[in-house]
Amino acid sequence: RLRATRLRTRTRALSQGQNRVSLRLMRLTPDLAARVPAYAGPPLETGGGRALADEQDHAAIHARLMATRPADGEVWLFAYGSLIWKPNFSHDAECVATVHGWHRAFCLGWMQSFRGCPDRPGLMMALDRGGSCRGVGFRLPPGSIEENLMAIIRRELPFKSSGMQARWLHGHTARGPRRMIGFPMLHASEAHVTGQSEADIVAMLATAAGPQGTMAEYLQNTVSHLEGRNIRDAYLWRLQERVARQIEAMTEGAIR
Repeated sequence: RLRATRLRTRTRALSQGQNRVSLRLMRLTPDLAARVPAYAGPPLETGGGRALADEQDHAAIHARLMATRPADGEVWLFAYGSLIWKPNFSHDAECVATVHGWHRAFCLGWMQSFRGCPDRPGLMMALDRGGSCRGVGFRLPPGSIEENLMAIIRRELPFKSSGMQARWLHGHTARGPRRMIGFPMLHASEAHVTGQSEADIVAMLATAAGPQGTMAEYLQNTVSHLEGRNIRDAYLWRLQERVARQIEAMTEGAIR
């Protein structure tokens, strides 16, 4: 029987400077997340049949963003989830940043591809209205802005109607305000899912799986990489604890 992991706090000094990062041990470990059964069914249609965006769609989004970029010409990206731990772009600087008016929420779905399937659909995390969100700002290298920004747009907005929008957000950093590109949720979109209780979200995170992996894996990676940057999200921390408990309960007999 798996014994509950006792949370404890330890502190280590960073290799440079006097900042200190408090590392908390997560209950949802990679091994525990790996207990969620992987998707083993037939190939799934990307996006459940939604029309895929083409290069012209993505180029139009890129042009709109670049037409309104800051006067200094710098392009920063605000990352709050998998773009932190699985980037598909180059950057030459990063910093912790906060955006107000948006918060993390599992509200984009229901996904029957990516990290979900028809039998175990998933809800992806997005920026929803209200509150604030602390994440990571990445500066795209000046010499390769178009290449990197297009790669991000293709990834974040794969469909003609993706449920999110690319727009400039007002980020707040230790060095002052900085406009950053983000991808908040469109409330008018059919993909905007509301009304789920926290228990519903926990059940989804503990079971959803698709061709790109499980939602438990997504949650574990997101929380661990935020913690590694000393970014504390109370909601996600509570979710990883509850999801871990649920996975333990579901798999307890199988590992005896």
